[in-house]
Amino acid sequence: TLFRSIDNNFKILTFNKSAEKMFGYSAEEMIFTTLLDDRIIPKKYLDGHIAGLKNFMKTGELKNKDVVFELEAQTKDKKLFPIRISFGTKIEKNKMIVVANIQNITQEKEKDTLIIQQSRLAAMGEMIGNIAHQWRQPLSAISVAASGMKMQKEFGILTDDSFVESIDGIVRSSQFLS
Repeated sequence: TLFRSIDNNFKILTFNKSAEKMFGYSAEEMIFTTLLDDRIIPKKYLDGHIAGLKNFMKTGELKNKDVVFELEAQTKDKKLFPIRISFGTKIEKNKMIVVANIQNITQEKEKDTLIIQQSRLAAMGEMIGNIAHQWRQPLSAISVAASGMKMQKEFGILTDDSFVESIDGIVRSSQFLS
C-alpha cells in the first residue's frame, strides 16, 4: 500500500517507499513534480484523473471520495499492472491536498485467474465423468447383445427373431451414444 498526495498545483508532495517499489521511480524523481502526465497514470485514465483533480481544486469537493476503484497503473518502464485505488482529501490553511491510497493487486488477480482456471478444469472433469457414466450402460448393452448372439450361434440356437432383436438393441444403443 502506498500513499501519494498532491497539492492544489498538482505537485506531488509524498511518494513513499512502497510507491518507489511499485512504480520504479525514486521519491527524488517524483516529489514536487506535476502529476498531470502519463508517468504512472496510463493515458486511457489520464483525462478523467485530471478532470477529477481540477474539479476538486475548484470546488473543494472530491466526486469519488471513499470510492474504491480497480484500474491499472504503469511502471517507469511503461508496464501496466492492476491496482486498487481510493482517494481522500485534506484541506488546511488554504491548501487542498488529495491523497491516493494505491494497492498493487497483481498477485490477487493472478490468484483469481488461477481459481477460475481450476474451477473450469474441475467442471470439465465432472462433465467427462458424467459422459463416461452415460456411456457405460449402452456399451454394456452392446457387449451383452454381441456376446449373447455369438454364444447362441456357437450352440446353434440363434433364431432370426433373437438376431433381429439383438441387432435392434445394438442400433438403439449406438444411436444413444452418438
